[in-house]
Amino acid sequence: MPEYDLFRKNFSNEKLLNSLKDSFISKISGEYSDLSPNLLINDYEHEKKIVTSIEEELSTCDAFDFSVAFINHSGIACIKQKLDYLSEHNIPGRILTTNYLNFTQPSALKEILSLFPNIELKVYDTEKMKKGFHPKGYIFKQSNYYSIIIGSANLTASALNANQEWSIKFISALDGQIVFSVREEFERIWNQAEKVDEQWISNYEKKYKENQIKLTQITKEKKYRKRKNF
Repeated sequence: MPEYDLFRKNFSNEKLLNSLKDSFISKISGEYSDLSPNLLINDYEHEKKIVTSIEEELSTCDAFDFSVAFINHSGIACIKQKLDYLSEHNIPGRILTTNYLNFTQPSALKEILSLFPNIELKVYDTEKMKKGFHPKGYIFKQSNYYSIIIGSANLTASALNANQEWSIKFISALDGQIVFSVREEFERIWNQAEKVDEQWISNYEKKYKENQIKLTQITKEKKYRKRKNF
């Protein structure tokens, strides 16, 4: 048995139905806990991290789709080992992000493009669309079911490991209505987004640097005002 098969869930529609009864009607036993919807949080004291669930799903998936508002180097580093494995085995993935607030690091986008040829990368341009972009969802196509994580966590180390975040992880049969709705919405936004290439990153990098200069200036002004008030 391959190492990553150890994470595969023993899935059936009947077991999924029983897990939903335990989760939403009456928790009788933990027999179906691996299929039950779960609240994912970061809790250092109890050794809980959102990234752990993402890593487990990446270890066994046949394909994956991420939708996150922000990406930085630290977030990629958290799951790089798994992404390397998926790249080596040519398992496809799609990552949808945004230029919202010019927060996503252009260097992180470069890293994805250069290291992971199996991953398609697109950006929802909030300036062109005149809409903000803030959904965070992680979709994993497994052999005979979907695992989905939806919540507040972006693809950053602080969000995946330390911040106060809430995310719900749930499992659905391939033909489930919730899977259809989530995938349909992902495809809708994906089709509105722009493919990321080196030229796109180069243009974005200029705006990113300008934004960093502004943020630095604002921080200096705040510190100056604070000292002046004292």
